[in-house]
Amino acid sequence: MLKSKNKIEGGRLRIARRLVLGLLALFFAILIFLVLLPKKPDAIKGVTYDTQYPKVRHYSQIPREVFEEDFKRIKEAGINTIRLYGMPPEFILDLADKYGIKVIETIVFPGDWTDFTSPYQLQALKREAVRNIRRDKNRECIYAWSIWNDAPWTYGTGKGDVIKAYGKDVVNSFLKELYETVKKQDPLRPVTAATLIVDEEAKTLGADFLDILGYNVYLGVSDWRSGMYDPDLAKKTVDELVEISRKYKKPIIITEMGYSTYWTAKLQEDVISDQIAKVNRHILGAILFQWADDWSKAGDINNQDDNVEEHWGLVKGDRKPKGGYYAAKQMFRNTIFRNFLLAISEYCRGTYNAVKRSALRKVWKEDIIVDSDIEKLENQLNLTPSSPAVPDMLEDLAGRLLEKRGFDQLSSYLEEYMSSYPDSEFSGLLHYYAALAGWCKLEHLAHIGSWETYYAEKMRHLSKVVGHMKTARKKTEGAEYYLKVLYLEWLIYNDLLVGQETVALERLEKEIMAHAKSTGNAMPLLTYSELLQEEGEVRLSRRLLREYAANIGQITDAGKVKALLTEKAELALSNGDVERAKILYNIYMNNVIQNLSQEEASFAIMELASSYKRNEVYDEAVNVYQRLIAEFPNSELADDAAYAIGVALKEKRSYSKAIQAFRDFIVNYSESDLAQSAIKETLSIFTVYSQGARAQKTISFLKEMIALYPDSDFSIMARFELASSLASVGAKEEAIREYQHIIDNHPDSDYAKYSRTSIELLR
Repeated sequence: MLKSKNKIEGGRLRIARRLVLGLLALFFAILIFLVLLPKKPDAIKGVTYDTQYPKVRHYSQIPREVFEEDFKRIKEAGINTIRLYGMPPEFILDLADKYGIKVIETIVFPGDWTDFTSPYQLQALKREAVRNIRRDKNRECIYAWSIWNDAPWTYGTGKGDVIKAYGKDVVNSFLKELYETVKKQDPLRPVTAATLIVDEEAKTLGADFLDILGYNVYLGVSDWRSGMYDPDLAKKTVDELVEISRKYKKPIIITEMGYSTYWTAKLQEDVISDQIAKVNRHILGAILFQWADDWSKAGDINNQDDNVEEHWGLVKGDRKPKGGYYAAKQMFRNTIFRNFLLAISEYCRGTYNAVKRSALRKVWKEDIIVDSDIEKLENQLNLTPSSPAVPDMLEDLAGRLLEKRGFDQLSSYLEEYMSSYPDSEFSGLLHYYAALAGWCKLEHLAHIGSWETYYAEKMRHLSKVVGHMKTARKKTEGAEYYLKVLYLEWLIYNDLLVGQETVALERLEKEIMAHAKSTGNAMPLLTYSELLQEEGEVRLSRRLLREYAANIGQITDAGKVKALLTEKAELALSNGDVERAKILYNIYMNNVIQNLSQEEASFAIMELASSYKRNEVYDEAVNVYQRLIAEFPNSELADDAAYAIGVALKEKRSYSKAIQAFRDFIVNYSESDLAQSAIKETLSIFTVYSQGARAQKTISFLKEMIALYPDSDFSIMARFELASSLASVGAKEEAIREYQHIIDNHPDSDYAKYSRTSIELLR
């Protein structure tokens, strides 16, 4: 009996063990599946965020504890993403990294104040985008870059609906170029934008290129005066967004939705709960507008502006939670935005598909520069304020200090100097260097990504920099350094001001032209053409080059111009700018070469053509070689040029044209040392170009050469190649006759020796 009982208990124990092992195996199988499961984008559960607080003008005056508490509450509400309307101070991104919050960062903000037909404004926005990306691209928290908000209609003082003002294609093309610039800087992160749905055209703005489509759409709010909410309208809008997503095969985020307590505080909780519930699994996510009540208009917690925009916060300005906060907290945790499997999956694989990196904090700081040479220059300037050497001393001083990044030191010295010598005859130049110091400082801050300092400095000193620039322009007009002043003015306006860059650029162009004509010195046309090319003003740069061509005859130092033009053209070719190189080389050929002797000119043209060929610009190389032959047919380089045409065409893989070029060469230059090489080049082309019929084509070509030039030096080589080709097609007897002809007529040549060996092999 006891034995039977023990047997039953042992069986139960084995079953229990097997059950436990089976459950463990199942658990680990599920775990491995979740780890290996391809990661889909996490659902966006977001809120827009700003650094404002009641009665405080600037975020630097807000205790950091306020922001720390914000992120704690954001995390507690189940919010995983914040959307920013501009570049934040870096400590905001530190907090996002700390609390595992994703960030959608708006890096540029074109609006109805933007001229969508202006290449200058597009270039300025591109530069701004690149600078901003470079600062934050190594941050783990950055989820996506955003490149506009509320397009096509934006708040501003400009044209309102930019699609109506400029046309859909113009606006879309402008924004697409911005997008491509962003992707070039950071190809891994998605690029999105926030589009305001006002009509059918607006719905598709950017749909052909954005990685994620974003829409500012306040679900169900049908009447902005009364705040009326319609649940059916909310569902209909979501369905429309899903259709757009399917049509363009792009994920969609609702980049703004929510409800204002301007109408009723209680209703905010109910409306936001319903809005989140309406967002189905086909939408990548939703972002509520906004975290805290906006005090930017009223600025007083007890006296808000009578404006619906003041009251959208999930919390009040002083951070007391409102109904919207509780709605987000409940709904983000208990709807399609979250489920148990997703929670396990995120835990196993990590919420973000990136390795944690501690971002380097870049704090801009200028050290005081102690340099004996600089001190000597400052003392000289102070002791000899009227010396003709002052411009040179100022240039030297500015160069040394700017090289060492002593921007503030230069500015403070110049301010002191101008106050000591208010009537200085060099006043315009002093203002120029003062403007240069301020601009270089801002450029440096942007380059190293110290944006907090950059914006603070820009706010404090921009008007002063522009003031110095205007004074410099007024007081240097007609002076030899006036063009330098105008160029700096354009750079400053192009980088820092909106709407003035075109005027500054036109003024610079006009004065460059006038200066060249009045002084008989065309060199500034070339100098500023190059500078404008570097700044992206390609069209104007080339116009100045052509003007330079028209004025180059006024320059007497032909040797210096020759070296300069060829150097600049070669540089343009190496950079892939063929059009610029062609203009420079044409100036060189049409002006400089005409003044050289025939021998010098032919060598110069040959060198120019070789430059094109080296850089694989074959068509231009051929054109120049042909020009040498046409203009200097008796030159000792004419045969070299004709031969080089065939080589260039062969390298270009224009085989038919290359064969014809080598045939022409052999006909026209049969006595040339290169004739034999031309036959070899032609034979090498036949092996590539003629495919199955290559042997017969080779035989025909060689027979033609022998018939035309039976007594030439290269005919023996041609006859030997002919015999080899005949042997390859089975014409043994004919091949032997050709080999025998070489033996009989050229018995002492190497070809005769090879011919004897070949005859023995054939027999």
